[in-house]
Amino acid sequence: EKIHLPPSYSIEKDYSEGALLTAKAASKGLGSVFRVFQEKGILIVAVQSQSFPGKIVVGVENIAHIFEEIQTKFWLLVGLLILSVISIFFLGLVTSSRIVTPITHVKRGLDAVAIGNFDVRVGIPRSDELGQLTQAFDQMIKELDRRKRLTTIVSETTLDAMAKHGDSDLQGGSLADRLTQGSRVSVIFLVSDIRNFTTLCESQPVKVITSLLNNHFDRMSEIIGAHGGRINKFIGDAINALFYLNENDRQETAKRAIETGLEMLNSLRKINLSRAQSGLFPYSIGVGLAMGEVIMGGLGDPRSPYFDHAVMGSPVKDASWLESLSKLVPHCPLVMCPKIARLAPWLGDKLVPLRDYDEKAVVFRHS
Repeated sequence: EKIHLPPSYSIEKDYSEGALLTAKAASKGLGSVFRVFQEKGILIVAVQSQSFPGKIVVGVENIAHIFEEIQTKFWLLVGLLILSVISIFFLGLVTSSRIVTPITHVKRGLDAVAIGNFDVRVGIPRSDELGQLTQAFDQMIKELDRRKRLTTIVSETTLDAMAKHGDSDLQGGSLADRLTQGSRVSVIFLVSDIRNFTTLCESQPVKVITSLLNNHFDRMSEIIGAHGGRINKFIGDAINALFYLNENDRQETAKRAIETGLEMLNSLRKINLSRAQSGLFPYSIGVGLAMGEVIMGGLGDPRSPYFDHAVMGSPVKDASWLESLSKLVPHCPLVMCPKIARLAPWLGDKLVPLRDYDEKAVVFRHS
């Protein structure tokens, strides 16, 4: 049979090499021996003849096409590998831009919300699930911001009650709408003021006054919150707060309000003791408590960050006036209206009318 060899194959040279190879194999009794000439694309096989002892049979086969196929598949594999790496790289970029980056943005936003910053927005203008999720987060943040502003005016109990039962004056509607339109709520209103604060501001460095106020507001706000009260506003050095009146147990509300005032005065004594140890000047406060119905109404656009609530009514004015009288009772500068005093029978004869204001102010008896 005719053998087709590669053009680069040299009969004389390569055959002699094959013969030499098989001769060596035969001489060593190795049986059949083959050798691949990759650069020539041939396979030479040498085997000892069984029919003719001492003779060597040599065969030559063209295998160049096998090497070409192997090389083709090798480069195809390399190409697929490179394409896979490029695809993974671009897939990573797409994943980063479409998923990782938005999630990181949402996390930063929620971290800001966690520390009380409700101005942040994390919504992504996309129609997919991630876009819908982030837009839902934005709605949640807006509601948290609205509730935060509402809770500076009314307690959680008030909010829950109004949200659950509505307000007869306003014919239902959302909680925000009702409070924006205005509502009547019975409360005990608390006003506390720092004595001679203007003089302190004129005689002390700004840094000292700022530090005093920050510490004072932190301590007093904590006490008010612990007793179920809610801060209405900080006005200069004054604290305005209120306690939602539990119509089913007015004495319980009165007790919480009175205990708040007493604990504020006790906390001030501890603050002044600490300030004395640090070589700082002491300061004094007064507390006034009044009870009655107030009107709460929104001021401005509810969608605006400047939206605020006003609390109006005689308890606000009365509590401020009663606080101004507290300077007359330095032993316990807490003054309340008679209506609150009548709700505190457990105090017995510890409460007495303030001299010259018998029908309007009640204070703790000087022991």
